[in-house]
Amino acid sequence: MKKIFFALIVALFSLNVNAQRQKLYIPKMDKKLIKSDKVRDWMSKNCPGKYFYSECYDTINKRQYVLKDSILTITESFTKKSEDSHVFHYKLTYQYYPNNQLKFVTITMNTPGMYGNLFLGNWYYYRENGKVFQKINNENIYKHKYFDLIAKAKEMGIENPVISRYMSKKGVVWRITSITKGNSINIERTVIVNDKNLAILFDKISTDKNYNEKYEYSGDETYHQQYDYFYGRKKL
Repeated sequence: MKKIFFALIVALFSLNVNAQRQKLYIPKMDKKLIKSDKVRDWMSKNCPGKYFYSECYDTINKRQYVLKDSILTITESFTKKSEDSHVFHYKLTYQYYPNNQLKFVTITMNTPGMYGNLFLGNWYYYRENGKVFQKINNENIYKHKYFDLIAKAKEMGIENPVISRYMSKKGVVWRITSITKGNSINIERTVIVNDKNLAILFDKISTDKNYNEKYEYSGDETYHQQYDYFYGRKKL
C-alpha cells in the first residue's frame, strides 16, 4: 500500500515538474507589417471587392486580408507542435486605420475545438499618428501557465482538454472543457479553475447545446467582461 501511495506521489510530482518545464511558444510580431503596409495596393489588383467590403487570401505570404469600411485587417495563421506533440493553432491579427497607421496587434492561440480565445504575449494599441498608447502583457495577468492547466486536467482524468483563460466576476480564471461525442448528442464537461491557487470553482457535465448561455460563467458574458477590461484599459 505504501509503495502504491509513494508511486502516486512521484507521478504527480513528475507531472507538475514537466508542466513547469514546458513553455508555450509565443510568436513574434512581423515588424515589417508594423512599419509599413502595401496590402491595400495588392488587394486592389488581386481582391475585387463589393461595395465597402473585400476579402481574400494571400497564398504566398499565408495571410488573410479583409478590407471593410476602409479598415484593413491582416491575419496570419499557422500551427506548431509542442514537445509533447500537442498541436497549437496561432493567429496574429493586425488592424489598420484608413490612413494605413497600425491600430492594434493581437496574438491568440487555440487547440482543437477552440476559437482563438487564449490571449497570448503582448498586445499593442496605437493612435492614428502611429504612437503606442497601450501595451497589454497577457502573461503578467495570470499566475499559472497553460501547461499547469494541462497537468490539472490530467489529474482530474480529463482527456483531450481545451484550455482557455479570461476575466470573470470572480477574478482571473481558467476554463477546462472536454467534449465527448455520443450517438446523438455531445456530452460536455466544463471546469472553471481559479488562477490564484488552481482551486475548482465550477465543475459540471451537460448535454444541453445552449448550456454555455445559461450557467454562471457564460462565455458571452466573460468575453465581454474581458474586452471591457482591455478596452477600458489605463493609458500609458
